[in-house]
Amino acid sequence: MAIIIKDVLNLLNHYLSQKGERRRFVICGGASLVLQGVDGRETADIDIVGPAIDATLNEV
Repeated sequence: MAIIIKDVLNLLNHYLSQKGERRRFVICGGASLVLQGVDGRETADIDIVGPAIDATLNEV
């Protein structure tokens, strides 16, 4: 099942905003190509290589 990448990232951003937290994520793979408009294919995940998962992200 494909995910709607922008929707998932918007939900994560909303969650972090409610917690008063900010993060910068490094995204790679198919999701990064979709977000850049390079490729319109579907993907089943978002590959994030940073930052490390901390207590706030672990709650999600």
